[in-house]
Amino acid sequence: MYLGGDHTVNHRVRLHDSAAQYSVYGGLFASVRGEGAAVKDLTVNVSFITIASNSGCSCGAIAGELAGGTISGCTVNYYGNANISGTPNGNLGGVVGAAYPDWNAETRSFVTAELSGCSVTLDEASLLG
Repeated sequence: MYLGGDHTVNHRVRLHDSAAQYSVYGGLFASVRGEGAAVKDLTVNVSFITIASNSGCSCGAIAGELAGGTISGCTVNYYGNANISGTPNGNLGGVVGAAYPDWNAETRSFVTAELSGCSVTLDEASLLG
């Protein structure tokens, strides 16, 4: 569990894979996975996004993948440029790239992924211009 304590992180989202055979995840955290996995009360300022991929990828400011965990009370501010190259086959999201339930083999049940109370602000002039 990562408790942000209302702190702010400034970073660039970079995802490069030259010949990955499996899915690649990019974000502040590559993956938030499993019951009890959580990121809470964090602000992330993203100044640049670059994705160079020829395989499956999922990219988000906080996590590339949310599988059965929780992301809540977070804020994302995009104010930079985006550069996507190659032939990526995947997902790009503001907070998280891809979200889905995770299988818990011990209990033989799915753990629901939860995204709640988050917001995304996009500076269209700098990101798209």
